[in-house]
Amino acid sequence: MAEISTEAATRRVSTEGFWIKAWNKLREEPAQAAALAYFWLVAVGFSHLFGSGLAFEINIIDLASPGDFLVAGLRDPFITLLAGLTGLCLYSLWGRWLRSPGRMWFLALLVVVLLGVCAYLSGAYRHAVVAGAWRTWPGSPQPLTVTLSKGADGEPEVIECARIGVATADFIVFGTNPCSTQGAKRIVVARSEIRRFAIREQGDCLCRSNSR
Repeated sequence: MAEISTEAATRRVSTEGFWIKAWNKLREEPAQAAALAYFWLVAVGFSHLFGSGLAFEINIIDLASPGDFLVAGLRDPFITLLAGLTGLCLYSLWGRWLRSPGRMWFLALLVVVLLGVCAYLSGAYRHAVVAGAWRTWPGSPQPLTVTLSKGADGEPEVIECARIGVATADFIVFGTNPCSTQGAKRIVVARSEIRRFAIREQGDCLCRSNSR
């Protein structure tokens, strides 16, 4: 019993010692810690933006500018929180596995896996709230009537019941009404072509089977 208590106390002291060392390291080199934290935030934001584009079968890299990836992690509070939690996890493993080359390779693999999971979950979430079963949930993108500057015939083109799927500095990917059997399921529009938005009621854009 005494051996178990001693072992538990040793582990607690070791864990406390790690966080004390981490705090001291942060105080000694705050610029380096801030740079690493921002780098991880950008990486998670990139995965989020890329995964959201894949939800609409679009390579968002072709539509985004470098600035979009630099601020992607700051535009969504959930992604910022996710980056903070996973960053703390990786930082704790980094401190424990720094001296083991084999474990460092595992840590690198863990980073890739975390970013891949982030991209997949972001894509699944955006598809669900824009064109899936969650599109009527509170907090999901509101349906919009989007008026463009002009269509093929020279007259203003109107897109009904569109929801914002992914947005960059220059383009917006809209998911159209999933109940419609005509037209594209997604539309990419340059911001410069948009004349105005009009917010629609959720009930105006429900499928007939759901509106009964």
